[in-house]
Amino acid sequence: MAVIGKLRKRAGLVVVMIGVAMGLFVLMDALRTSFMGQDDTVAIIDGEEISIVEYQTILDKVKERFRFFQGEVPLEMEEQIHQNAWEILLLEKLIKPRLQEMGIDVTEEELSYALTSDNPHPLIRQQFTDPQTGIYNPQFVQNFLAYIQQNPESREAEYWNHLRDLIYYDLIRQKYVGSVTKGWHVPAWFAQEAQVEALSRATAQVVFVPYSVIPDDSVSYTEEELNDFIQDKFREFALRTPMRYVYYVAFPIVPYKRDSVLALETINECLKQWKDIPPEEEADFIRRCSEQGWDDRYFHKEHLGNSLYTDSFFVLPVGTIIGPYVDMIGDQPAYIAHKIIDRKEVPDSVEFRQIFIQAISQSQRERARELLDSIMEALGTGEVPFDSLAVKFSQDPGSAQQGGYVGWVTANVLFPELRNEILYKGRQPGDMFIAESRAGLHLIKIENFANIKEGVKVGTIVRFITVSDETLSEILNEASQFYTTVSENPDSFIQIAQREGYNPLKARLFPEQFNIMGLGYARPLVRWAFLNDEGDLSDVLELDKAFVVAYLHKAYEKGEIPDEDIREMARQRLINIKKQAILMKRLRTAKSLEDFSTLTEMPIQSATFSFQQDFVPGVGMERKFIGAAFGVSPGSEIPIVLGDNGLIKAKVENIDVPQDFSIDIYRQQLLNSWNVRVQQNWLRALSYYEEVEDLRYRHF
Repeated sequence: MAVIGKLRKRAGLVVVMIGVAMGLFVLMDALRTSFMGQDDTVAIIDGEEISIVEYQTILDKVKERFRFFQGEVPLEMEEQIHQNAWEILLLEKLIKPRLQEMGIDVTEEELSYALTSDNPHPLIRQQFTDPQTGIYNPQFVQNFLAYIQQNPESREAEYWNHLRDLIYYDLIRQKYVGSVTKGWHVPAWFAQEAQVEALSRATAQVVFVPYSVIPDDSVSYTEEELNDFIQDKFREFALRTPMRYVYYVAFPIVPYKRDSVLALETINECLKQWKDIPPEEEADFIRRCSEQGWDDRYFHKEHLGNSLYTDSFFVLPVGTIIGPYVDMIGDQPAYIAHKIIDRKEVPDSVEFRQIFIQAISQSQRERARELLDSIMEALGTGEVPFDSLAVKFSQDPGSAQQGGYVGWVTANVLFPELRNEILYKGRQPGDMFIAESRAGLHLIKIENFANIKEGVKVGTIVRFITVSDETLSEILNEASQFYTTVSENPDSFIQIAQREGYNPLKARLFPEQFNIMGLGYARPLVRWAFLNDEGDLSDVLELDKAFVVAYLHKAYEKGEIPDEDIREMARQRLINIKKQAILMKRLRTAKSLEDFSTLTEMPIQSATFSFQQDFVPGVGMERKFIGAAFGVSPGSEIPIVLGDNGLIKAKVENIDVPQDFSIDIYRQQLLNSWNVRVQQNWLRALSYYEEVEDLRYRHF
């Protein structure tokens, strides 16, 4: 683990002990494998065992797609990445065969159209939109395909194949969802009944006798009776997947005061030098001192947000240093300091044309400059229009066909090199010049600028207040001491934790879970819970934001009823059933609403309620009563209702049924709500009754 790795540098003995422990672990694992055989199954889907290799292949593709555009996968994204991989596995192994049996599939022609047409799938449109214009360019796709055809083993080729799979699955999803939603039919009578139910209101005279009039402790039951009651009446709570309950004590990995002092000293050392750094060296100095990148843009005041120092950036002298101060960047505390580097009038967007020549190597750039120089010379004569030369020479397919016209572009989408040359050099409409970017050389012709006003360039140095090795060691030591104490009697985990001054927390865990509220990424804890037995105590586990010591309180398997969750609810329901019998015996002589009120000493009250809602004023949530009330004619008394909260006797005075409403509007509302449910739950619905066992916790 990362933290243990850091501590090794400080403790040779620890390294030796860890080495011995790891050796024993490997030996035990080898023995276990030799006697039991290595189980590399990560899932069982419809009776088929899925190997770790097969799942890892899908997972790697999902991660590669993420890396292709966003870099390494952060821990907080691991759950989403694994969920995406799991859904692809279900689609391939379970859903796709089922849909094909129904005659639902995607042809090669349909897939090709979604990938390469002028009106492609949204994923293609998103990935191949020109960042400078925001316009989708089909030529980008053709160029990409030509490249991967020549480089079939490249990352780009792997990414394209994964993208192709994703689009295939989305198209087959659309077909299935469409086959369901287009089959909906809402008859006029159904829409009318549903609308009447939604809008009808009733008024009744009600007597409500809450079960609380009889004390709970006056009702007797046995634990065996309660257990039987749970098994008989709560089968709908049976688990479709294993579940674990753990108690844990967390030792947050947070900076101590010494860490804050160290960060402050570091940034102050930078500030002593910063005031004397000349403008041409600002960028390099900031990159050396700051733990965040250098942004060379000029910002108008409205683009700086609600920073405390926004006004100061525009009134204090250039060269002024502001800070350091403490603020949060994401979830990390940091010392921050700013320097006002420059202020001047700048636009925030530009309309321009370009002739672009792709050039990466130095020799390519030299040839590109020679070509653009000759083009500029030709343009200088005024005899050849810009647009015709752009069509002939520009290698940007998006703008070339428009005579080099790029359109209006804001500062944040321009390459930094182009941004400086176009926006910050005091150019004027009509200016022509050659600029270089990472992609090649551009012959730029300015058409117009917009929103020209004072902007400020601010340099920022950030030093995060991070946890030092010394602090890590102390936190780990505290967690280890707690582990030693509680290991003497793990079954008293809660009492020992409270005695030691800690706050033990409870978590409900499922096999697919990666995160725990308050802990963030907590997969090591989830894996431990499913690989161990009820009553076990964990070692000190290192999570993303804390060390944790955990106690496995309850282990429920698929099909079991988690009585810990529902025991109190079941106990109260059993007691209430016994109270119903007691109250009904007292009320056997009641013939009318008035008799019911007299015998129970409860008042008759008026209540108005709707059929669609579950709440009755003065009574509470009582669906049975509402159904009974709307099932009789006005003026009728309803029999005693054995409600969830008490006994209810009532006389319905009036039922107000709406007469003026639009069936067509309500019919469409019903269709829309059903369609949304299908879109959101189609995968869960198709796999709900299939045999799917998620065993990924054994390996991930």
